[in-house]
Amino acid sequence: GPMKITDADGTWSAELVSGSVMILKVAGIAAWGLTASSDFTHGSYIAPGTYPSTGSNTGSWMQVQADGGGCNGLPTGAFTIVDVQSTGGDQATVTKLAMWFELTCNDAGALRGCVRYGY
Repeated sequence: GPMKITDADGTWSAELVSGSVMILKVAGIAAWGLTASSDFTHGSYIAPGTYPSTGSNTGSWMQVQADGGGCNGLPTGAFTIVDVQSTGGDQATVTKLAMWFELTCNDAGALRGCVRYGY
């Protein structure tokens, strides 16, 4: 069901890994996190735009986990990064993020949502 996480619920952290993989986690919430890759294989950096989640890690993809549950494997669908700001370069801290996603898990159905971080 719907879930809203505020600063009072936990401590947010967001980082870029190699510039093309973004990880957003909330410490204090049981295993809540989001990982998105613009296209690690081809070195495409996280930037505003719409990306397909291909269901494999050879192109762009996204995974969401909540309370220890998530898709069994990588979902298909799409995610849109509206705004992303970071401290710059690889291994950077993400300071602002606005995005939404519409994914389908092969075992758990539809997963839709949005994230606003750092505003």
